[in-house]
Order: sequence, then C-alpha cells, then structure tokens
Amino acid sequence: MQEESGIILKPDAFRLAALINIDMGPGDPGIMLFTFVAETVEQETGSSEEGVPDWHRIDRLGELPLVEDLPWLIPTVVNETPRGAVRFIRYSYEADGSLKIEETPQNFA
Repeated sequence: MQEESGIILKPDAFRLAALINIDMGPGDPGIMLFTFVAETVEQETGSSEEGVPDWHRIDRLGELPLVEDLPWLIPTVVNETPRGAVRFIRYSYEADGSLKIEETPQNFA
C-alpha cells in the first residue's frame, strides 16, 4: 500500500474479502487473485512509477475507465461483504470474449 499510494497501514488493517479464480482457458493454469480491503482516515496520497493515485466515490466507478470487473468487484467487497466473511468468485470468459462472473453461494448471516 505504501509503495503504490504513499499511505502507510499496519498489516492488521487489511482483511481478506475475496478469493478470485481467473480461468484463462484450457492449458493455462489461470490466476488466483487475493482481494483485500482496508480502511484509513488518511486522505493524502503520493505518486509512484505507476502514476498518481486518486480517491473516487464507489457509486461513480461506472464513469471511470476501469477494467471490466472493478465496477462490480469494488462495491461488492467494500459494501456487501461482512467483516470476517470471504467471497469465493470465479472469472471465466465466454466464446465472445465477455467476462463471466460466478460466485459460490454463501450465507453471510
């Protein structure tokens, strides 16, 4: 977090919110993505080689040029995943190249 944004957080500030298996098709082992959420009152960010991070409202993500899963993933893990729960998600691609998102049903009650 510090390297990418300049924000310093203690390790216990992070919580695992989702495990995402990205199926890349036959013959490819795919990718396992571990998705963490953290909270901070820090507002100042710093730049890195990748660019300058900026804060955006979750309800406005659809207006930004993001990779196709982020407008769904970010509100799901931030607003809809109870603290202590972990979502199990599988991404795959249809024949037309569109992203298919499947989630293992869970009871978060």
